[in-house]
Amino acid sequence: MDVVTVFGVKWRTANYLEILIIVLVIALVLFFFTLLRYYQRLKDEKINDYQLFLFKLKRSGLSNFQVRIINNIVEILRLSNPNALLDRPALFESAIGKFLEFLQEKGEQKDSLASIIKDMAITYEKLYHPANFKKQLTSIAEIENRQIIYLEDDNGNVFLGKIVSKSSEYIYVRLFRSARMIQALSGQGHVKVYIWRVGDAEYIFETETAGLENDTVNLRIPEEFIRDKEFRRPYLDVVIPSTMTRIPDDPLESEETMPSTLFKLNDKEAVIRTPEPLNYRNSYTLEFEIMDYKVKTVTRIIANKIIKENNIYYYTVKYEKMSDASRNVLKKYLYENL
Repeated sequence: MDVVTVFGVKWRTANYLEILIIVLVIALVLFFFTLLRYYQRLKDEKINDYQLFLFKLKRSGLSNFQVRIINNIVEILRLSNPNALLDRPALFESAIGKFLEFLQEKGEQKDSLASIIKDMAITYEKLYHPANFKKQLTSIAEIENRQIIYLEDDNGNVFLGKIVSKSSEYIYVRLFRSARMIQALSGQGHVKVYIWRVGDAEYIFETETAGLENDTVNLRIPEEFIRDKEFRRPYLDVVIPSTMTRIPDDPLESEETMPSTLFKLNDKEAVIRTPEPLNYRNSYTLEFEIMDYKVKTVTRIIANKIIKENNIYYYTVKYEKMSDASRNVLKKYLYENL
C-alpha cells in the first residue's frame, strides 16, 4: 500500500515482515554495540588488574627474571585476575610443583635446575613472607615454619617443599610434587638440603629422612650446617652525625678529621655525606654513635656522587676493619630498625 505525501510523492508502507526485519537489524546493532562496550570494559579491567599486579611485584623487590617466573605461573594457572596469586600462596605452590616435574622430565641439568629453583624459592619468600633482615640462625631448629626448602637425594631426585611444623628432633616438610613422584622418600635415606633465607643467607646441610606421611616428609634436625652466601642487605635510611678521619700514609703525618653525616647504612657499607671531597687513594676511619655505642671502622671509598649546586659530596664506603663488638651493635641496630 502506497501513501501519498503532501508533496505528491508516493511512499510505500512497509508490511509487518519488513517492519520486523528492520526492528531485528536495529536490535542486532544495539546488541553488538553493547557487547563491544562490555568487551572493552573487561579489557580495560584486565589491563588495570595487570598493571596493579606488576606494581605489587616491583614493590616486593623482585628482579626482572623473577617477574617473568611469576608471569609464567599466571599463564600455567590460567588466572583471569593475576592478583589472586598474591593472596593465595597455595596457587604458587601447586604451580612450582608442576614446573619442577616438567623441568626434570625435560632432563634439565642439576646445576641449572638448582639455580631456577633458588629463584623460585626466593620469589616465594619475597611475595608471601617479606623481610628486609632476618636474624642469623645458630641452629636449624630455629628455622621458621612456612620456609621453602630444596632437597636432593642420593639417586638424583629433587624435591621442593615447605616446612609446616617441627618437633625437638624433626622438621616436617610438605612436598610440592605428586604422590607418585615423592615415593622415593617413603623410607629412610640420606638427603642434602638447601635453604635460601631472604634477608639472611643460604644454608646447606645433610640429614636423614624418617618416613613419609601423605605428602609430608620427616627430616631429622642436623647438628651441623653450612651458612653459605649472604643476601645483600638493603640500606637503612638514617641521619646520624659522624666523622671521617684520613689515615695518613706516613705515620709522621697528622690526621685530618672532617665532619660528615651518615646517610644510608647496612652491615657491609655506608653512604656518607661530606662538605669536602675525599681521596679514593686514602683509607678513612668512620666514627658514629648508635644505641649509646661508639662505632669505629676503617673504610675504603667504592663510589661517589657530587651535587655541584650545593657543593655536597656523597660517598659509598665499605667497611674494611671493624671490631666484633661494633659489628654486633650494628647488626642489632639494623635488625631492630629495618
